[in-house]
Amino acid sequence: MVSVYALDCVQYHDKFESVNWETCSLRRWMNLYFLNTAFTLEEQARLEAADSGDKVCLMSAEEAKIYFYSDQDRICKGTEYAEERGACISVTDACLWLLRSSYENSSYASYVSFGGNIVEDGNAVDFAHMAIRPMILLLLES
Repeated sequence: MVSVYALDCVQYHDKFESVNWETCSLRRWMNLYFLNTAFTLEEQARLEAADSGDKVCLMSAEEAKIYFYSDQDRICKGTEYAEERGACISVTDACLWLLRSSYENSSYASYVSFGGNIVEDGNAVDFAHMAIRPMILLLLES
């Protein structure tokens, strides 16, 4: 499951340097602060680790292509909170949202544009105006 709205605005990494999802500051923030703020311990127990090994993560560029069938489907609006935290919002209320994929250079993180297209060569990892759409895998009771 991925959030319908972009929920917050957090840098992929806290400084401009070569990083990937495994080493970026956003991963730590999502799996410590966000996880413990957004979910109770009981809810956390029902979350399954994604391919990245995280209970909460961002979609990869490949997942965004698979699970959203078109650019239009990837267009996302941010919450008021995300906007207050600095998310870049267009005149149509769409926002830029981060993906966990990083470009070859690794000092650039991939993202989804206002129009819903995936920008794989990305933006600087320390760019402070990208929104986040957390993704979780939920264990269903049988």
